[in-house]
Parts: sequence; C-alpha cells; structure tokens
Amino acid sequence: RDLRMSRGLGDVYKRQVIPVVLFHVFPELITGGYVGVDIFFVISGYLISLIILKNFNSNTFSFVDFYVRRIRRIFPTLTTVLVFSLVFGWFALLPDEYAQLGKHVAGSSVFISNFVLLSESGYFDSASISKPLLHLWSLAVEEQFYIVWPLLLVFFRKFINPIFIALALLMLTFAANIHFIDQNQSLTFYSPVMRFWEILCGSCLAWCQVNKQYITAKFHGKVPGIVSLFITSDGRSPYRHLISIAGLCLIAIAMYRYTEALAFPGWYAVAPVIGAVMLILAGPHAFVNKFILSRKLVIWFGLISYPLYLWHWPLLSFAHIMDSGYPSYKVRSVIVVLSIFMAWFSYRYIEKNLRSGGYRVGKTLSLIAVMVLIGATGMYINLHNGIENRFSANSSKFNDEKYVQNAIATASERCVSKFSDWSKFTDKGNSCLMQKPMGQNEIALVGDSHARHLFIGMSELYSARGVSVFPASCAAPFINVSSSTQDKHAGNMRKDAYKLINEAYDYIAHNPRITDVILAHNPSCSASDAIDIENPSNKNNQDVLDSGLRRTLDVLVKAHKRITIVFDNPGLMFDPKVCVVRPLRISSTGGGRCTYDRSTYDQSFAHQSYKNVVKKVLKDYPGVMVVDLSDKFCNASQCTLARDGHLLYQDMSHLTPYGSRYVAPFILK
Repeated sequence: RDLRMSRGLGDVYKRQVIPVVLFHVFPELITGGYVGVDIFFVISGYLISLIILKNFNSNTFSFVDFYVRRIRRIFPTLTTVLVFSLVFGWFALLPDEYAQLGKHVAGSSVFISNFVLLSESGYFDSASISKPLLHLWSLAVEEQFYIVWPLLLVFFRKFINPIFIALALLMLTFAANIHFIDQNQSLTFYSPVMRFWEILCGSCLAWCQVNKQYITAKFHGKVPGIVSLFITSDGRSPYRHLISIAGLCLIAIAMYRYTEALAFPGWYAVAPVIGAVMLILAGPHAFVNKFILSRKLVIWFGLISYPLYLWHWPLLSFAHIMDSGYPSYKVRSVIVVLSIFMAWFSYRYIEKNLRSGGYRVGKTLSLIAVMVLIGATGMYINLHNGIENRFSANSSKFNDEKYVQNAIATASERCVSKFSDWSKFTDKGNSCLMQKPMGQNEIALVGDSHARHLFIGMSELYSARGVSVFPASCAAPFINVSSSTQDKHAGNMRKDAYKLINEAYDYIAHNPRITDVILAHNPSCSASDAIDIENPSNKNNQDVLDSGLRRTLDVLVKAHKRITIVFDNPGLMFDPKVCVVRPLRISSTGGGRCTYDRSTYDQSFAHQSYKNVVKKVLKDYPGVMVVDLSDKFCNASQCTLARDGHLLYQDMSHLTPYGSRYVAPFILK
C-alpha cells in the first residue's frame, strides 16, 4: 500500500516538468523555471530509492531486474527523440552543427552528455539554445546516480546502515557544490558530484518511509510531533497542509524570483530542494497535493512529463538554429502545442507498448541494440565532420576548413610544447601558436582570442617570416593587467591569464628574431573588469588599462620592437548565420541579413573607451602604429558581415578564416 501511495505521489510531482518547459519556451514568464530539474532530482531519488530499499529489505533486489526496468522506462522515448534529431539535423543543420549534434547523440546514448557539455564550456562555446540535446545532461546525471547508488548499497549494507551512506554522500556532495560554485560554475552545474546531494535528499526520505515503523518505535515520545513528521511521515499528520503550503511557497519563490544570472546551483538550489522535500513529506492528502496538483489535466501532464521534457527542447533549439535567432512568440507557441502532441504520441504508442506486455527480454535487448546503433551513428557523424558531402557544392570550403584545422593544430602543438603554462591558465581554444619552430618567427601577436583569430590570415601572408600568437582567454595584451575575472563561467580560469601575457612579453623582449609585435584585444573583456596586479587598489578601469599599456610599451620600445595596436573588428548583436542561406528556414526572409547599422558599433562603450585609452597613451609613444579594423568592415552608415559571398564572422565577435585573410593585409604597414 505504501509503495502504491508513493508511486501515486510521484505522479503528482512529475508535473514539475511544466515549469521547465515554460522557462525554456517563455523565459520572460517564469525566470526560474529551471529549478524544476532540481525538484525532479529529489522526486527521482525518493521514488527509485524507495523501490531499491524495499527490495533490499525483502532480499529480492536484482541488478538485472533493476536495470531492465530502467532501460524499458528510459529508452523508448529517448531513442525516438535521438533518431528524430539525427534525421531532422541531416536536412536542417550545417556541417559543423551536425558534427556537434553527432557528438551529443553519442554522449547521450551512453548517458555522459553532462561531461560532453562540460568539456565544451568556455569562451568559444556555442549558445545553449543551439544545442538540441542540451537538456539531456540531467538525464545523464540521474542515470549516473543509479549506477553508483545500488552498488554502494550492496557493498556496504552488511557494514553500515544505508541512511548513513546517504547522509555522508549528501553532505560531501553538497559541500563540493558550495565550494566550487564560485570557482567553476559550469563544473558545479554539470558534474554529478555536485548534484548527487539533491537526489540523495529524496533517497533519505525513501529510507525514512521504508523504515518508519522502526523509527517510530525507537523515537516514540522522544521528539516533538512536528519533528517526527520529517522522519516518519504517513501523509496524515495534522501539519500536512502547512508543510505542503510552505513547500509550494519555497518552490514558487525560486521559480519566479530566480534568474539565469544567479550562481546556480550553490546555496540557491537549497530552496527548491527543501520545497520538494516538504511537498513529499506532506503526503498525497495535503492541501497542495490533493487540491492543486491532483487535478485531471495536471495528472494527464504528469503521465506525459518524461516525453514532454525530451521533446520540447530539440524542437525549440532546431527552430532557433534554422532562423539564427530566438523564435517569435507565435513560433514558440506552436512549439509548445507540437511538444505536447509528440509527448502524448510517444507515451501512448511507443512508451506504453515497450514498457508493458510480453517479450520482456526481446524488447530490452532490442532497445539496447537500437541505442548502440544510434550512438555509433552519432560518433560516425562527428568523426566525419557532419557528413560534409551532403552539400557537395561547398566541397572547397570544407577542404579549406580541414587545412585550417591542421594548420592550427600543428602550430599549437609546436608552441605549447615549449610553453607548458598555456594548458594551465587558459582554455583549449586559446592555446598559443607558432607557425615555425621556436626562435624562427619574426612576427608576434599578443592578446586574447581576437589576436588568435588573426593567425590564419597573417601566417599565410607572412609565411616567409613566420608568425607566433600568444593569446589567453579574454586577456588584455598588457603586462600585469588581469581582465574579465568577474565572468561567472570562466573567471577562475582567467584570474591567472595575465601570467601568460607576461611570459609572452618576456620571451618576445629577449628574442631578437622577433621584429614586429601586434597587440590585439576584444575590448569588451576589459572595458569594466580590469585589475592592475601592481596596484590592485586602483579601481579606475581606464587608469588600469593606461598603466598596463605604458608598462608594455616601455618594455617593447626598449627591446627595439616595431609595435602595432589593433582596434578590434566590430562585434555583432546577432548570430552571423542570419547571413547564410541555410538548408531549411522557418521565416521566408532568412539568409539575407548581411549588414547592420554602423551606429551600433559607434555607440559601443567598450570599443570607444578602449580607443580613448590607447590614443591618450600613444601621444607619448609616437612611433607606435594603430590599425582600426572597423574601417575594413564599415562605411559611413553600414557594417557588413560578408565580402564577396564569404562570411567574415564565425560567431558574434570572432572572425572566420576568410575574415582573417581579409584583414591581414591591413595590419602591418
């Protein structure tokens, strides 16, 4: 009876997928709807642990039976969504997008998509909404828990009570979550080690439910009634209505007050997790659970909650990709309706048929075989660059991309082998580059990724002289200046990036072969976030950049280098792929927005303030040359994304290889 009641209670709470869907599709309506995932973690830990612990107590637990049930529960709709994504992606995605999708399909097929996404996080990471399978990270975390949790219980059950295992892991993983949230938010968000505490909250509740008679007998009369509710809840406590309302309030506060700007999970995850715990404790007879969450329509959404979660994000993501921008309100509304239909169809005709009925072994083996085939297909697509020959007319472009990748890989290997620190203090997308072996290059570029994206054009144009690039993530190209350290996603990595810039200048100053030094930088990284390592108390950002630039020029002038400072190319306010003629588009006007108003650039605080600092300093250094790339992208009224049918931008700030080649002839005078 308890198990049936708990399963019914679980069906009530599965409705928490609705806030997640609303947050993804209409983020302006429910800014913290993402906490629905955290609530689901608690519910999942409660329901699945309840089954495991009951089976342990009756000595009927079987690993085979447990995982067969998980496969028949998870695989039917998941394989359907993965196949749909691969088929639709074939027609809708460009090669680089399809290659990334293939990698995510492969990761999802073995439930490691959270680690795949974590490996991609960083300055060059594409927008979340451009990843159709991004949402499967939570499913991966959940399945990773259910691989570890039964094994721990089996191994330790003869030596220690499961509740102590759960509590110990809960405290350790919660502490890890708190410790790392300010150091690496991406790691904290995706890592199972930082998320298991949420699932374990539900597992602890399950243990109390399974052992409530033992707990009641042991602590009878020793604790107040309201405290006993938290360890022996039977759903009929006089406090149940108050507890359920309090739990709902905590969840509501999180959903409507939280935003994506918060350092989540961290301490912020405590409110929705405790709210979910309180709703479960209150039981199915509590006011909120009985009169709000048990309405027929809400119950129906609970039945399709899992397929609804799987379907809604790929549909939204594909719509965004096809139009290179966030879909209109009308399109998003259609996506909601389509997601609900696909969820109902999947539940009614796929999930129910494969979860129940006969041929249990055959269905399970077939699901495993299909998942293996899907994963292998995804890997093949990724390894073959998104099956680039789907668009044979662009074969020359694809061949050039291979050449560029090989050139950068060779230059990176050559440089990092000599400067090992580059793998410690910046991300993999900002490794240093050497066209020729160390000591043989005459031109050096120093800065951030906006120095690095000039490498292809400069190295081809000056191949006889040789080009080196010394970039660090969002680093200002100045000695002893640290920049962009407040970025919640990468600040911890960038705090020591200035050490790489210092090391580069030390090498350049003592290398007589290097005659030309080029300083290139995305000013958005330092416009309001720069620290003078030699004078940390200086809070005037303009003064920090002024002092850093003077220190740098003094070193280079003393070393008799010719110096060029590059004013950066204009940044975009939209995805440059709006200029690309895509295989599929939703709107009829897509594929032609290749210019924008120059005033957007002229009004940029970051670009203009950086120019002002440099121009002020260069009054004292008349020999330093300046190149303004905006003159090559803009006329008096318009700026362009493309030249001669070629896209100049690969994202909203970085140049394509063609863009790099386009600007290279203008940099050295």
